[in-house]
Amino acid sequence: ADLADEAARRLAEVGSGSVRRHVGPLEAGWPSDSPYDAILVNGAVEVRPTALLRQLADGGRLACLSAERGAVKAILYVRSGDAFGDRALFDAGAPVIAGFRRVAAFQF
Repeated sequence: ADLADEAARRLAEVGSGSVRRHVGPLEAGWPSDSPYDAILVNGAVEVRPTALLRQLADGGRLACLSAERGAVKAILYVRSGDAFGDRALFDAGAPVIAGFRRVAAFQF
């Protein structure tokens, strides 16, 4: 909530009235106001942010730090119809957000 309040203050300073902010469980997104042209996840995820990707408009972009494959990398997802492309941008580091932690499972 503190981060959202600070964002609102800064957005007001620069006259960006078209940006909306919501406070809630990040992994669920905010489907009632979707589709979105852009979503920024401010932290790392260990699982693909599927709910957020579904909320993108066609051509929409989602940026996050992904720890899905071990090393943390900045990832840009782009929606094209019902498909999602992704590409790694650069190495990064950040803590994993609680709602995006991988569920522990037995593996051989």
